[in-house]
Amino acid sequence: MANAAQLTGFHVSAQRSEASFLAKAWAQFKQYRLYRQTVDELSQLSRHDLADLGIHPSSSRSIAHEAVYGA
Repeated sequence: MANAAQLTGFHVSAQRSEASFLAKAWAQFKQYRLYRQTVDELSQLSRHDLADLGIHPSSSRSIAHEAVYGA
């Protein structure tokens, strides 16, 4: 039968695991928000402005993805 110390250790371990999960989920959410912001900003540029930057309008999502998440 488990004693109090073992149960407490399990509880602390579960809390750490939950905190780690929440921290990772929050970090991923912040990355996604940055991706969406980048896509939105690129989509507000005119075709002329995008051409000046060497960006085709259809590639704004892939450029935003690479900028936020890496290659």
